[in-house]
Amino acid sequence: MFDPNEKVRRKEERSMINAYLKMPCKVSYIPSRMGKTPFAQKNVIFMEYDNLLPHMANYLPSMLHKNQDFVNFFGKSPKLLDSFADQFLLSLPAPRSAFYLQPFDSVTSDVMGHVRFAEDALGYYPVTIEAMILQDFKVAHLSVTFLGLVFNLVMLLLFTISVLLIYSLLMLSVENKSFDLGVMRMVGLSKTNVIALVVMQSFTFVVPSIIAGFSISLVLLRGAKFYSETYLQMDFESVPSLFSCLQALFLSTMIPLISSIMPIRVVLDRNLNDALDI
Repeated sequence: MFDPNEKVRRKEERSMINAYLKMPCKVSYIPSRMGKTPFAQKNVIFMEYDNLLPHMANYLPSMLHKNQDFVNFFGKSPKLLDSFADQFLLSLPAPRSAFYLQPFDSVTSDVMGHVRFAEDALGYYPVTIEAMILQDFKVAHLSVTFLGLVFNLVMLLLFTISVLLIYSLLMLSVENKSFDLGVMRMVGLSKTNVIALVVMQSFTFVVPSIIAGFSISLVLLRGAKFYSETYLQMDFESVPSLFSCLQALFLSTMIPLISSIMPIRVVLDRNLNDALDI
């Protein structure tokens, strides 16, 4: 037996499939995506889950709007879309730059730790987790390692040049003050005092460099921090770490000590007759 109401119901169902939902939205321009979407996607719209469904409930098609129970369920279930999500993005805790500014092995360990946390939280659901950030880091890993090697070579070269430069200055000073050092040794200056005198003179070349180096580095780090926050949306600590400061002080201390070895031997090996030019 043919039911006219069944035909009308099927027609309404077919019309619902092709129905459009029109609702007003307030659009705001976001200058930066903050890494939420790939750069290849030119046009992207972000909408908040918590406000989307309640807002859509007021502008449903007429056939659905007649069903008040469905409208109430639709408008009062803001978390309903979570059940239909086929993927989600997991972000590292802020500040994320603290994870990235580490060796590659440490970055991998920390990222996989958060990935395992998300996998355990999802329970028994069959999920596939991809750490896209690790793929990018793996590509840049060799480049970073090569740059680190080049930086160490440059640091070794500058260290050697500094030692040779201060050594030359000390040798000139020792030769010019040979008579003065001979007189001081004749009146009772001990070998320990001679060594201390040469070492202190070598430190007079280094101390101004240490002060200038730390001052210039703080200014440059401040400029780099401003640039990264403004254009890269990445924050990092602009004050050198304790390890970096200790490393710089250690190298700065070794330079004058190594440079003083040969001048000290020249002063101590020279007898008083040659020093006084008698």
